[in-house]
Amino acid sequence: MTASLRGIWRRLHAWNERRRVPDGSCSTARSDQRYFRILLTALSAAGAKVVSVAVQLAMVPLMLSALGDYSYGLWLTLQSLIGFSAFADLGIGNGAMNAISAAQARGDHERINRIVTSAVTMLTAMAVVGVAVAPVAHSWVSQRHVGGVHAPDIATGVAIFAAYFALALPLGFIERVNSAFQEGAVTNVARSGVAIAVLIITWCVARAGGSFGAICFATLVPQLIGWLAVWLVEFRRRHWLSIGWQLFDWGLARSLLGVGVLFLGIQVLSAFNWSMDNLLISGLLGPEQVTPYGVQVRVFSLVGTIASMLLTPLWPAYADAVAHGDHAWIRSTLRRSLIGAVAVSVPLAFGAAAALPFLLRVWTGDAIRTTPVLAYGLACLTVCQTICAALAMFWNGTSAIRVQFFIGLALVLLSLPLKVLVLRTHGIEWLGFLSSALIVVTVLLPAFFVVRGALASPRPDEPHSATVF
Repeated sequence: MTASLRGIWRRLHAWNERRRVPDGSCSTARSDQRYFRILLTALSAAGAKVVSVAVQLAMVPLMLSALGDYSYGLWLTLQSLIGFSAFADLGIGNGAMNAISAAQARGDHERINRIVTSAVTMLTAMAVVGVAVAPVAHSWVSQRHVGGVHAPDIATGVAIFAAYFALALPLGFIERVNSAFQEGAVTNVARSGVAIAVLIITWCVARAGGSFGAICFATLVPQLIGWLAVWLVEFRRRHWLSIGWQLFDWGLARSLLGVGVLFLGIQVLSAFNWSMDNLLISGLLGPEQVTPYGVQVRVFSLVGTIASMLLTPLWPAYADAVAHGDHAWIRSTLRRSLIGAVAVSVPLAFGAAAALPFLLRVWTGDAIRTTPVLAYGLACLTVCQTICAALAMFWNGTSAIRVQFFIGLALVLLSLPLKVLVLRTHGIEWLGFLSSALIVVTVLLPAFFVVRGALASPRPDEPHSATVF
């Protein structure tokens, strides 16, 4: 134990010493920098998650008392639509991350400015169209009787959501920029500050008897201001960072859009595969069967949340390592991330499966019950999904986008008929084990052959030049 603590202390000391070593001076210094930024981003993400959950819990009674059941339900519905902004940018943000990381590794500030300008220009064009929709949405809603609530007030709230959805495209791109620089901690700190600001402003508006539109304004505008503030901070920190029409590059824009469309395809396949189970259960067994399955899946989704906080910072780190040619670091980190994914997910997932009957009794009374087959099947599925997340960060960072797309497509095409068959014959009980087996066959086994070269030890005469995929 003492030796382990000494090892951890030496690593932390090495990470601290990175600040005294110029960027790019040696592979060891770059490795320490990456691990330090990964750790910092993961810890800040955990802190931001705690703040976010606390704020959400505090917002529920506040919003209910301020809006009532109907208006609060409408607000929740509109809020859920914001999640589609991940698709609205056509994958441009994801495509730009790797390009910025590569340019940053080379110290090519001019190319970074061209990438940022090209991406922001395209996103701004989309935002202009979205903002133009806001008055149309206001006019359409205001002419209708909405659940006994004053229609113009509801229309104002809908228009605010539409405008926010559009403006979030260019302003929110700063999160991708920070991620590309491996400074996701900046984004996480900003998110925590915005969450607290939203709670305070919403409380003030509610105490003042604010309308539905005013509540929508209070919950959305602080995020836009937060993004704008981070942009200003980044321009101040990086005096060379600039956006201008003269920096727009049509060829670069087309390239970003092409890569972005592939990322978009992966996102769509992932979303469809994630929502497929509930859709099939509802269609084949009835909506009432979605509840017991969905509630149990939510318990295991906590494991995925923890894994995501730990694994997401690896994406830009891999991109930086590829740009520097640090393939030994990529091999080592890929091994560690896969081992870590198993080490973290197995005890958490199977511990949750063992405790699931007790958790359901406390949470739902006797309304929802589980079976060992379903519980441990979902545990296996959680472990498989966590391993897939580790692989996805590797593939994203090394720009192996087509591999992910075709693997994801194969998973969806194979899953659909087999899940229909199992649901019709056995109900939801075996769905977890079936999904796990499908992931093993269509994702993990092909991935073994795709990345086995990356996991192979480098030859002595090629310490930094071996192909990673």
